Amino acid sequence: MAEVRISSPHLVSQLLSKEERMKNILVLGLDGKINAAGEWTADLDLIIRSIKVSVLGFSRTKKYYVGAPGATLRLDVTDGAVQQYSKGKPLEVNHTETKKSIGKISLKIKPEIEAHHVKASVAEVEKSRDKESASTSSYPFTEMWIEAIKYEDQVEWRIDLPEGNHVVRDYLLGNIPFSATIKWNIKEKQGTFFVAPSDIFFYNKKNKKIDKMKTLLMRFALHHFQKESVKNPEGLRFNFEIYE
Repeated sequence: MAEVRISSPHLVSQLLSKEERMKNILVLGLDGKINAAGEWTADLDLIIRSIKVSVLGFSRTKKYYVGAPGATLRLDVTDGAVQQYSKGKPLEVNHTETKKSIGKISLKIKPEIEAHHVKASVAEVEKSRDKESASTSSYPFTEMWIEAIKYEDQVEWRIDLPEGNHVVRDYLLGNIPFSATIKWNIKEKQGTFFVAPSDIFFYNKKNKKIDKMKTLLMRFALHHFQKESVKNPEGLRFNFEIYE
């Protein structure tokens, strides 16, 4: 059985306490196995969450969350090569459109979103000057782009929400699995993980991003008065080594 040793500090979920996990927007579940040829397949689980905070100067009776609209997971191999890896996962969209009108309300449903075996057509009403119209918004966590960028000794995954309206939340939330198979050219099986949010923002109780001025004030307060509330907001790089 292979043993994985991780440098400290790190963001490996299995090695963090519950309290530490609750203070990080991103943590990484890590597992894997070595085959007869000496290749290591890493099974990765990127865990993305939001963190509830109370920032000095704002009402503590209101809920505010810190979250990320995007994330990066990168695997670098020392003197080896990435053999196989999880490819990018673009959103599958069926471009069908229907339209219903009742009086001054026009309901337009497009497109049908399909991902992870979930289909949804979700509409929200928009008001215009002389009528009310409805347009489709994205369904939570199904409208998401996962891009994979691969070099011989490196693979990087980028996860992003598309621009526009989102029905439930404006930040990422959930578990995303990845895998990569690595073959080293030398006896020492070493590499590096890099896990980071694309940026962090503050969100209200409806999971919508708050205005820019309030965001600046809350970032200042969080940085100076509540550093321990959100750990590693800029991400973290940590080393690993495989022992057979």
